[in-house]
Amino acid sequence: MAATYWAAEYSLMRVLDPGQPVAAETHQHAERMLDVVVLHTADASTLRALKTAAMLASELSARVHIVAPRIVPYALELHQSPVPVGFTAQHLRGLASQAGVEVSVNIVLCRDLMTMLAAVLKPHSLIVLGESFSRWRAFNWLRGDYRLARRLRKLGHQVLSADLN
Repeated sequence: MAATYWAAEYSLMRVLDPGQPVAAETHQHAERMLDVVVLHTADASTLRALKTAAMLASELSARVHIVAPRIVPYALELHQSPVPVGFTAQHLRGLASQAGVEVSVNIVLCRDLMTMLAAVLKPHSLIVLGESFSRWRAFNWLRGDYRLARRLRKLGHQVLSADLN
């Protein structure tokens, strides 16, 4: 398993999906394609986000990436994920097959979510979150996914809600 380290005070570790081929000859073409990022928060919301991302990808000729942050407690070394990385990658590929979309899976072991997102995401990324808003709009700010979307927008990203309720 190949790993790449980022120098954000040694608080991030990106793990490449072992089932994902790395093609050097398509690298230049891949940089020009539009990327749709699905941020994995929970299975149900990620499935909603993947379905929305699949529709966007088909209309815009884009690629879909799943970014799966895994917070590693300080009691463990950064490379020691509480859940095996291979299991996580297989689980996320199963979600993608349910949504009917081909994805690349990026599992990132980190200490802090927002530090990781600031380092990993390209500037002005298109991110799809599987939020589910309450019909009582006054209480939406209490939801973690709502606050996450607001923080991502402050970082300059475009965040779409995959609210299919």
